[in-house]
Amino acid sequence: MTFRSINARLSVLMAVIAIVSFATLGYFSLTFAKSVIRRSLESSIVSALNFHKSGVENYFERIESKIFSLASGFALVQAMADFEEAVYLVDPEIKTALLKLGGARASPPDSDQKPEYTLYEQVRSKYDPFFSSIITELGVYDLMLIEPERGYIIYSTSKGAEFGLSALDRERKKTWLGRAVGYALVNLKEFSSLSPFEPYPAPDSPLSAFMARPILDAGQLEGVVAMRVQAKRLKTMLAIRPDAGLHLSVYILDPGKRVIAVSGAGQKQWSGAVGPPGQFFLRTGPDGESFLSSSAPLKIGGSDYSLVVEADVNEAFSQMGDLKLDLLLSLFPVGLAVFISLLVINRSVTRPIAALGEAMKSVASTDAPAGLRLAEKSDDEIGVLSHLFNDMSQRLETLGAQSQSRTMSFDKYAESLESKTGKMTAKAQKRGEALERSGERIEELLEIIERQRIELTAQKRKLDIDRTYLQKIDEANERFLMVVESELKERLNLLLNRAGAASSNSTNREAVELLDEIRIVDELVDKAVAGFEFGSGHDPVKLKPVNLSELAKQAVDRAAELAAKRKIKLVFTKEAISPMILADKNQIRVAMNCLIENGLKYTPAKGYVHVTVKDTGSAIRFEVKDTGAGVEKENIQKIFQKFYRVENNFGESVSGMGLGLYICRMIVRRHDGRIGAESEPGRGSVFFFELNKKSAPEQDVIPGLA
Repeated sequence: MTFRSINARLSVLMAVIAIVSFATLGYFSLTFAKSVIRRSLESSIVSALNFHKSGVENYFERIESKIFSLASGFALVQAMADFEEAVYLVDPEIKTALLKLGGARASPPDSDQKPEYTLYEQVRSKYDPFFSSIITELGVYDLMLIEPERGYIIYSTSKGAEFGLSALDRERKKTWLGRAVGYALVNLKEFSSLSPFEPYPAPDSPLSAFMARPILDAGQLEGVVAMRVQAKRLKTMLAIRPDAGLHLSVYILDPGKRVIAVSGAGQKQWSGAVGPPGQFFLRTGPDGESFLSSSAPLKIGGSDYSLVVEADVNEAFSQMGDLKLDLLLSLFPVGLAVFISLLVINRSVTRPIAALGEAMKSVASTDAPAGLRLAEKSDDEIGVLSHLFNDMSQRLETLGAQSQSRTMSFDKYAESLESKTGKMTAKAQKRGEALERSGERIEELLEIIERQRIELTAQKRKLDIDRTYLQKIDEANERFLMVVESELKERLNLLLNRAGAASSNSTNREAVELLDEIRIVDELVDKAVAGFEFGSGHDPVKLKPVNLSELAKQAVDRAAELAAKRKIKLVFTKEAISPMILADKNQIRVAMNCLIENGLKYTPAKGYVHVTVKDTGSAIRFEVKDTGAGVEKENIQKIFQKFYRVENNFGESVSGMGLGLYICRMIVRRHDGRIGAESEPGRGSVFFFELNKKSAPEQDVIPGLA
């Protein structure tokens, strides 16, 4: 029997065995593996759905609970009051003040050059740790405080592009931030839900959602607190895996099937429909790939979102360990059949084949003799194999020489690499020592911080005691001023009537002078009481149509007697075309009287006081210009403070308690107006206030601003 016939028989036998075994066992193994993989995928998807659904919903519930507790507490009420006072000290016009403080990316001047900025920085430093701890705890992007009148953002933890802008202006009112703030301002007692996600502040910006709540103090609106949540926070949450053995893609879709957040190798755009919740469905990707998916409803801030978890079916089949085990079990009979076939082959081969095998062993061993060759005695298949073996042996000898040369080169490279590794190890040791020294320094700094924290706690306790003491003083002042208003005013009115009757005889000069003194005392009492009412916010603003020109003319006529007595020329000019505005007539009259009286007090005899009413386009301006000694530039902000007075420079004593300009400032601020002064020492002063033109309000009484 020739080698060719033996080879043919063995080939036919092995082919028949392999085909039958693989066909039979492959069919049953594939069917079993598919069922195992499907059950494993479904179990992993359900586990991931439950895990992420609970995590995302709990996260937004924590945010809603936190913002509700913040808006209902006293801390935010005090923070709003502190920030508003600090902003007003920078400039009475809130928009100008926020621009100076860095709003809309403007750079504020150094605090050493502008002392009025110091208070805002102190207030910000006081509240930054508190608000930063909140956004760190919740994982939100930003926390903002918004004043209630025009929606200006007076504080932002990030102090980014939003600080100093209005959430209710024409641009931002269209965004969900503006809508959330507007909703909070209107619905003071309702719970605010999270807004839908949108690109903010620009169309190419990351997706963000907002939640806003009104800040109330005893039912009084003090401001709005808003939080901004970015969708990338959800992506971080979805990256957590309950089952690390599979590559799952997790999607959060809004009601319009827009992808809000995705983890893993998920696609940024969703294609196809979403199956019913709790059921499995196959989805085809944009590139033809197949995904096993399941969905669950997701409640985020009152809106219906969808949570989808899916797995790539092909990838899952290639990574499942159970499939490998099943295939190994299936191949066992095939291996047994091959072994039997090898026994048959071993018994059927000839001695030349055995000799060829021994030669092959010698070549495979490490001590193979050089120049190993087989005798080529015939031209049949055995001879052909011997010839091929001899060629292979010669090539192996050539490759061995080349390999030895390469081994020597590799040894040299290994020595060089070992030297470099030693140097790098030395550098790493030095860096480790430096890090150890840094750790000791950090421990020292932590001890210093702890000591400072203890000191701050003690100072806080002291401030609480001082605050209680000041509250008691305010209560005593209130009781005192009530007595002044009732008792002292009653006696002053009695004296005024008696002095008026005595002064009816023009020859009784002493009675006339006494009447003037009593009137001065009466005005001082009125200012003291008004200063208390305006400063405490007890007196509401009653808006009605008022003609400022007529009101100003009445104030000038009232002050004419004082001007004549002081030998000062008092002039009134009307430049406003339509001076009708909505205002509290009594309070504006008080403000005009105070400014005119202030000009007369600080203008010397034979001086000049000019009262003007102007229309600036968006507002009506009341202006008092005098030829007095003027005010130093650094004192202009101070003269509007309570009890602050500036002595004149022409030798006369000035009566009063320093409340007039303070009262003017509080009245104008209640009307959402602007008050100020322009002065240069030796060249007189100009005091003015501007009231915005307003349309008729929905109600007659608007609570006064704090």
